[in-house]
Amino acid sequence: MGRSIRSGVQRGLRAVEGVAGARRAPAYAAGVGLLSTWLGLALQQEWSLPLLQVLGGSVFLWGNILVGRRRRAAFQVCLWGAGMAVAMLTATCAFPLASRNAVWHGEAYAVRIHSWILSGRGPDADPRVYVPQRGRDLGILVCASAVTGGVGGLAVGAVLLNDASFCAGALMREARRPLPATLLAWPPWVLLRAAGYLLLVVALTDLFYCRLGRQVVPAPRFWVVAGSGLLLASLDVLMQFLAGGAWQRMMAGLL
Repeated sequence: MGRSIRSGVQRGLRAVEGVAGARRAPAYAAGVGLLSTWLGLALQQEWSLPLLQVLGGSVFLWGNILVGRRRRAAFQVCLWGAGMAVAMLTATCAFPLASRNAVWHGEAYAVRIHSWILSGRGPDADPRVYVPQRGRDLGILVCASAVTGGVGGLAVGAVLLNDASFCAGALMREARRPLPATLLAWPPWVLLRAAGYLLLVVALTDLFYCRLGRQVVPAPRFWVVAGSGLLLASLDVLMQFLAGGAWQRMMAGLL
């Protein structure tokens, strides 16, 4: 019984490594992000959306980490996130009610951003509010990644990305001038944050795997990925501080 279980696990791991190592793996990663998001939205259950997304993303995260392909892991996980963002944007524009029912905090987040755009006031206009919020989110993502081997970090990242993508789709749908709104609906600092968080998940998954196998993690290898993630997360806050007001005024002219 135990031997058959181990054999099944080994076959599953080889299959995961094969998918992540395939020539078309980048296209697979983006496609899995798209399809898992659309399927999760179709099921109309709040828990099913991030669950399906994380199941798909874990294939490309662990499928590469297990064989030491860290750059491929970072690239494919970012493509997975891009696929989810595109899927949520299109679904929110085409099926707003279904998207609203399936995204945990999407509507509340969209209302908050919409209020900031129209009034110029709110939590996103005050760094004393949004900087601690970013620190909280980053801390949760780091802890979840470190404890679960990246799976929890993917879940946290998926939830945050779904909220931001739903908000962007809602802004595009409400805009009087759809084309400019399409170009501006995703603030640039949100893109930096998403990429930075996903890079941190990859770095912490690598650390988890090395510790699991009682291996020493070479410092340069870990800090190149982790440092890049932290840099992008820092630039997220800096860019919102410097450009948030300009973005808010431009979006206000489109709504």
